[in-house]
Amino acid sequence: MIPTLKPTESAHCSAPPHSEGSAPQAFLVLVGGSSVGKTRCAFEAVRAELPDWRIFRPACSADVQSLVGSGQDRTVLWLDELQRYVDCSDPITAETVLALLHSPARIVVVGTLWPEHYRRYTALPTPDDDDHRDHERRLLELARATFISDQFSAAERLRARAVAEHDPRIRTALVDTDFGLTQTLAAAPLLISRLAGCRTAAPRTWAVMTAAIALARLGHRGPLAPDLLKAVAPGYCMQRDRAGAGSDWFSSALEDCTETLHGASSMLIPYCADPDAMGLVTGYTVADYLVAHAEPTLDIPATVWTQLAVQSFNPQDAVRLAKAAEERLRYFCAEALWRQAHTAGHPDAVGELAGLLINRGDLAGALDLLLPAGTAGDRQALAEAVDLLGEMGDPQRATSLLEINASDGSRSARHQLVRHLRASASTPMPTSGCGNGPPPGTRTRNTCWPTVSSLPALSMNCGRGPKPATPLRGCAVLTCWPCGKTSVA
Repeated sequence: MIPTLKPTESAHCSAPPHSEGSAPQAFLVLVGGSSVGKTRCAFEAVRAELPDWRIFRPACSADVQSLVGSGQDRTVLWLDELQRYVDCSDPITAETVLALLHSPARIVVVGTLWPEHYRRYTALPTPDDDDHRDHERRLLELARATFISDQFSAAERLRARAVAEHDPRIRTALVDTDFGLTQTLAAAPLLISRLAGCRTAAPRTWAVMTAAIALARLGHRGPLAPDLLKAVAPGYCMQRDRAGAGSDWFSSALEDCTETLHGASSMLIPYCADPDAMGLVTGYTVADYLVAHAEPTLDIPATVWTQLAVQSFNPQDAVRLAKAAEERLRYFCAEALWRQAHTAGHPDAVGELAGLLINRGDLAGALDLLLPAGTAGDRQALAEAVDLLGEMGDPQRATSLLEINASDGSRSARHQLVRHLRASASTPMPTSGCGNGPPPGTRTRNTCWPTVSSLPALSMNCGRGPKPATPLRGCAVLTCWPCGKTSVA
């Protein structure tokens, strides 16, 4: 039974203003941390202002698109946990929301979002970075954001005390000093204590939960498949716990993880992706309070990275996990995940995967990735392929590549061809090395360049003129004497 709290002040200010007979079109987003009452505020606002409207909760972003032009009047589009509809293979767009808000049917869009997601989606790119969040930022620019505090106001606490006289759950929550009232109502203290207790009392349950929390923090946003959890959890078990596990260890652990506490929540929440199925669990999501507030995840075991390298993920989850693997220097796992994303057609995968291959010395493999993307119109891939051909000692092929793209009408290829020809004319190809690196065509980016004596014409591009380069460990160091800037060639 839902506790009988009155609507909060945030719920009142979130309500879409309208008068009887009008057509309220609005996009409202409630932003707040885990278990602060975002969903309850949205529910109370809709119940107070639009009591006889239907609520449409889409299973995926494609369902949102299906609402456009459907003529379903007096509808609340319910986008709880908005990031699930944004960080996916076919994200909801600003154009879709605009079409809904401008349709003849009366539609109100209501969403909830964590503060960290809101900051990430709305952050402006730096001048030197590509804008990878343009579609999320344009989407949220359409919304009226209301920020929900994790603490009740004085007026809200007074109303809560009045309700507490006949609701023992509110009375218990008010006296809890470690958690906020809404967190306590959402069973936050029990979730934390239950997880901590499992470490010694039920180590295999703790391993499943720790694996699930770690995956969520690494960037896995979708429901966690049972096979994935079963494969990753042993990495968090001690040897004796693995040895003593029975054949039903995983089903027993899942039963513990999904037990409802105080009728409010469970550590793992079952999820069914099939709208026509009953009693079928296709995945699990972690209680968001545990993701946000459980003890910091231990170092990710090596066996976990090995499993992640062979598991299958949707493209967005694969990209986030690949970046997490790179940050932790697990390059073999990052490469496998970037390959998944590349196979699925993710636009960032070509450059990221090519960079990994270059760093481990597979220049030919990187070129095989960059060339098709470059000839298909990817300007960045084309530029990197040209640079790579130059490093491999094949400037003629680089010129031919640019000429082909320039003849196809690519303006950027024409400009790059001019720059390439100018650089080729003024900078002769090195003919000798320092003797410490591999022969031309096989060198990686972290090996030695030729010695100063073989690079007589190199200069920096600051336009103020170089002074003679000086050798350093067999490599060329170029110094611009007016500004003092140096560069290792």
